[in-house]
Amino acid sequence: AFASPLPVFLQVIYAIGLSMLLLVPLRRLPAAAQVGLAGALLVACDLLRGTAPDEGAGRFVGLLLFEAGVWSRDGRSLDAIVLYPVLPWLAVMLLGHATGRRLARAPLGARAWLAGGLVCLAGFAALRFADGFGNLGMHRQSGGVLAWLHCSKYPPSLTFLAMERGLMPPFLASRPARAARAVPPTLPGRALLVLRRVPLFFYLLHLSVIGLLAGIGVFDRARGSWLTSWIGAALLTAACLPVCLAYARYKRRGHAWTRYL
Repeated sequence: AFASPLPVFLQVIYAIGLSMLLLVPLRRLPAAAQVGLAGALLVACDLLRGTAPDEGAGRFVGLLLFEAGVWSRDGRSLDAIVLYPVLPWLAVMLLGHATGRRLARAPLGARAWLAGGLVCLAGFAALRFADGFGNLGMHRQSGGVLAWLHCSKYPPSLTFLAMERGLMPPFLASRPARAARAVPPTLPGRALLVLRRVPLFFYLLHLSVIGLLAGIGVFDRARGSWLTSWIGAALLTAACLPVCLAYARYKRRGHAWTRYL
């Protein structure tokens, strides 16, 4: 049998690609059914945590669907690494699809965005405070801010998703008022517009740059702090922006293959 010298990494592109295939039939569901299914999937993934077998094909299926971890066919080799199981991210895409359908009918006002964000943040606070269900086993080690924010992303927990969904609406709430006044976007806003036009290109580019910098010793995984991480992320994004802007302009010329990147 063919044996790959490197493990297969199943990450963002795997989860998004398979979720898009599953959305082909699921997109026909009513928006309320999509939201309900998304919630059921997230609850089920939390309840199913740790139920996948320790080895064999059953473990691989569990990793593909709702767990995150590594898989070996023979117990010795490292054949696959799954960081983005499909079911929780399918739930996220279902929520996004339902939201998009609502916005296609009419825009939401600032109050609606803020109310939705507050509900998500309240859910995050309640689940994180209880420190049980919804945390996927990643419990708070202390009462500090970082301990509260250190939620499970691999796979995504309810607390992680509630926190992220709660932080976005305040930014979205400012868009209707800004558009109504015809206010031009700020410099950070223009940067976000560039990244929004070429998200997959930026994802692949920034991974390549990080790998290059790590290879020459610029990034040290064993050292640093959250502040240096934020500064490094900002500098990395700024360095990638000119390349992303150039590609966005190239993409606008209508080259067919750029639809996939």
